Amino acid sequence: MKAKIFKLLNIFYWSLITILCFWILSAVISIYLDIEFTNESWKSYYELYGFSGIIIIIISSTIRSSKKSDSDIMTAFKIILVTLLPIGLGYLCMLIGFVTCVSTSTYSTYFVNKENNSIKIVSRSTGCGALDSGPPANAILKVRELTSYLRWIQDFVDTNTIDKREWIRQ
Repeated sequence: MKAKIFKLLNIFYWSLITILCFWILSAVISIYLDIEFTNESWKSYYELYGFSGIIIIIISSTIRSSKKSDSDIMTAFKIILVTLLPIGLGYLCMLIGFVTCVSTSTYSTYFVNKENNSIKIVSRSTGCGALDSGPPANAILKVRELTSYLRWIQDFVDTNTIDKREWIRQ
């Protein structure tokens, strides 16, 4: 019975490690490719479950590494680690929450690609929404819908220089 419980805990632990690796990899990829969620609630869920997963992994790895033969100093160190790391990560979550308060809105779609409807040229505004900050930054961007959940912001576009035969005006 004890072996089955340990096996289930082991599967749970490695599943969390796999999800964490996916979470970190997707965050790094989104930095270099400028990929974003199409819906703000998906972004919130992504951040919530990612940071919660980190805390759960720290706690479960500490429990996994606990042994009866540990010295008192080692046990105290593990207790302090399990207490302070989630507090530090919670602080990091709040910091990232404040940094990512910038909101982006798509005002209008100017052009849609004739061959691929998922490629669009849109007008977007980026700003923090605070009354005491400057005005939002507006830009004309080429956007590609990768899935119904992900969007790739490709580059800035000058609508005067594009080949109008490849695009349908909206």
